[in-house]
Amino acid sequence: MLLTFVSFLISFFGSYKNIDDLIGVKGPLVFNKTEFQLSLSGQPEKNLTLHVYLPKGEDLDTYNQKVSLIVLDTKKDVDGVIKAKLKDLIARQKTDFNCTYSAIDLVEGKEMLVEYIQTEMNGKKLSEAEFHISRVKWLTDHDNGSYMLIYTYSWRTYDEEATDMIKNIRTYKTEFIQELSKKEMPEVRLPK
Repeated sequence: MLLTFVSFLISFFGSYKNIDDLIGVKGPLVFNKTEFQLSLSGQPEKNLTLHVYLPKGEDLDTYNQKVSLIVLDTKKDVDGVIKAKLKDLIARQKTDFNCTYSAIDLVEGKEMLVEYIQTEMNGKKLSEAEFHISRVKWLTDHDNGSYMLIYTYSWRTYDEEATDMIKNIRTYKTEFIQELSKKEMPEVRLPK
C-alpha cells in the first residue's frame, strides 16, 4: 500500500517542479548503466520525503527509466512495509494477469528487496508494462532517530515494447536484483 501511495504521489506531484535536495542526495545516481538527475522532490506528508531522478531528456509522464528515493519516518518495520506492498500486488493480480512479484530478505528485519511487474491494457491490447525493484532498508541517524529508506528503480515500456518486456523480463530481472542488492545505498542527511 505504501509504495502504491508513493506512486500516486509521484504522479500527483508531476506538475510540481521542486527540485531542492531535501535528503542530502542531490545526485546524479547511476543504475542500469544510466545516470539519473534529481528531477522532483517534495515532502507530501510530515513523515515522508520523496526524491525522483530521471535520465536527461525524460519526463514524469513518459519516462522509460526512473529512480526514486523515499525517506519514511515510521514505526512500521521493513517486513510490515513489504507485507503491505505484497497485499496490494495480490489484489492487483485479480485484474492484471501479467502482474508477478517476489520478495527477498537481505538482512532479516532490516533490509528487503521486492520486485514486481504491472501492466495496463487498452481494450484487449497491452499498452504499458512497468517493472519495479525496491530495496527497503531500516537506517538510524543519530540526529534524527530511525527511518526507512526505499530505493526504487522503475523501467516502463509502451505498446509493442511492453509485450517484449513481459516476454523477456526474466533475462533482465536477475541483473537488476543483483545490482540493487549490492548497490551502496545513498547516505541520507535529513534536516534537523
